[in-house]
Amino acid sequence: MTRRIHEHDGKFYAWNEEDLEWQEITAPRVTDEADGVRRNVAGNPNTPVEVLIKLSTDENKDVRSSVAWNRNTPVEVLIKLASDENEDVRSSVAGNPNTPVEVLIKLSNDADTKVISALVGNPRTPDHLLDEPEFNLLQTLIDAESRGSGLATTLREIYVNFDSVQASKNHEKIKSSLFLAFSKQ
Repeated sequence: MTRRIHEHDGKFYAWNEEDLEWQEITAPRVTDEADGVRRNVAGNPNTPVEVLIKLSTDENKDVRSSVAWNRNTPVEVLIKLASDENEDVRSSVAGNPNTPVEVLIKLSNDADTKVISALVGNPRTPDHLLDEPEFNLLQTLIDAESRGSGLATTLREIYVNFDSVQASKNHEKIKSSLFLAFSKQ
């Protein structure tokens, strides 16, 4: 879904799909009953930090996920959201380039492959995390492929076709390609 945000006279408005009207984005909008409005506010890079903090505790996982993805979300909030029960929220934290390295290290132990895939695409993820024996590059590629990544399909085919010695030698090349691909998304 494309987020439609409009600015007029220094005020911001979000398109509400349910009511089919523009609604002003203000701090009181945080309590709007329409999840889509709160999600749009949470994902807007111009949303005030105070509003992002409030939305970080929203009951709707999509709203929290949008907060976690927002580059203006304070580090303290990202740290808190890294422990969220929902994998989409943790995945958004893992993909946010402002997430502290210490949090990325913690998220590298997450059991959910979405979170690991997001780590691969984060330019702040330390290289050594992806060298860990537990890191399953092939599974990460398969998961990214299932979400529609054409590059992941190509890389998985290359990876599978290598013999084990060749795969070991080319592991770094594949990881570099993944970093480039996911950082452009």
